Amino acid sequence: MEKTLIPSIKKSFSAIGLGCVTFGREIDRQTSFSLMDYAVDNGITFFDTASAYGNGASEKILGEWVTVHRPASDSILIATKILPPYNSKSIIKSVNLSLKRLETDAIDLLYLHRWDATIEEPGVLLAFNDLIKMGKIKALGASNFDVEQLENVLRLQKHLGVNLFQSIQNNNNFAIRDLSKK
Repeated sequence: MEKTLIPSIKKSFSAIGLGCVTFGREIDRQTSFSLMDYAVDNGITFFDTASAYGNGASEKILGEWVTVHRPASDSILIATKILPPYNSKSIIKSVNLSLKRLETDAIDLLYLHRWDATIEEPGVLLAFNDLIKMGKIKALGASNFDVEQLENVLRLQKHLGVNLFQSIQNNNNFAIRDLSKK
């Protein structure tokens, strides 16, 4: 299986990931554990979840699986997402809740779940940068941004001298193609 590397994370992971959106919602803990075991046995080392999936249940199940299986810290990559509005207080609260549910000290890759104009406020980007400096987040990503939105935020990040988005994740599957400019 092809491997990918995000330099700021300093570990490689599978180019194909396991989406955990249904964990704790349609799929129970035991079945979720079986799916993650199967994924790892077949070379998948990238797990994608979000605080919004099952009101945090997906993160909790993934965190429990990691605690039970204790994979080497550099053998898997966990990405999670937070929802807007983005402001210093909500960002810190969301990240801390995700860390607790995931039973970890650091989130490998934190996605902003969707576009919101609050991301263009310098204090918001500085808050994310502070969380990276503290080691609570290893890398930052954007999910469901269009090209213009991403370009604007990257330009602002460069202007502020803060850590840039390292990954982009948009809806792209057999049913939905959402990669074009909106």
